Amino acid sequence: MRSESPIIDPVLQRLPAAAWRASPALAVSGVVPLLVFVLVGWLLGPGSPSVWILVGLLSAPVVVWAMGRLQGELFELGDQRPDLMRRLVVAEVFIGAPCLLAAWSTFAAAVAASAGSVLFEVLAVAGTVLTVVSVLIAVVALPIGTARADVTVRTIALASFLAGARRPLGPIAAVAMAVAIGWLGLTWFTGLLVFVVPVAVVFAVGGAWPTATAFGISLPPLAPSRLSATVGREQA
Repeated sequence: MRSESPIIDPVLQRLPAAAWRASPALAVSGVVPLLVFVLVGWLLGPGSPSVWILVGLLSAPVVVWAMGRLQGELFELGDQRPDLMRRLVVAEVFIGAPCLLAAWSTFAAAVAASAGSVLFEVLAVAGTVLTVVSVLIAVVALPIGTARADVTVRTIALASFLAGARRPLGPIAAVAMAVAIGWLGLTWFTGLLVFVVPVAVVFAVGGAWPTATAFGISLPPLAPSRLSATVGREQA
């Protein structure tokens, strides 16, 4: 009895080549947030809760630009792509929300440590949990929100939450890879920190669309593969 070959997700199949072609933009998305973090941390102190907020808000445009370049290599977006202002709003919302929650958690933890307040300990834990949840939502929401102009931000957030809850492995893998590289950068070789955002962007796109399509969200038209185009020209 012949076994059927496994079905490979078309986005995951094309993702390595697309990431290579979008590597200049991905490199910029790794350098800029790191520079912003160093600068803001130097001005305000690395332990300041405001660092999270400023880094998120200032880095969001670069991150969404790199994600747009990557998805442009994967899909033929055409009129489906939101305009620049809409993409910036999506980026600021879904990047800013986890950063704001992380800042609140950091602040509550600092107050709990200095004052011994049980209330602020609970708030710090709750802020950490909400930060993780918002990051998992953002991993799915950013690729969808920067590629689809026909849905509202509220719908994107709800659909991303439900899709991630139904198939959480993709978003969790994206976050886990970024966290692992960040941990290695902080404990072993600092230069690895420049790869945190690019890896998060690539794995977010790779995890978001299989998760979203399984939930019923339609996949944008795939761009013709470079190999198929080359073969077609040679046959012509």
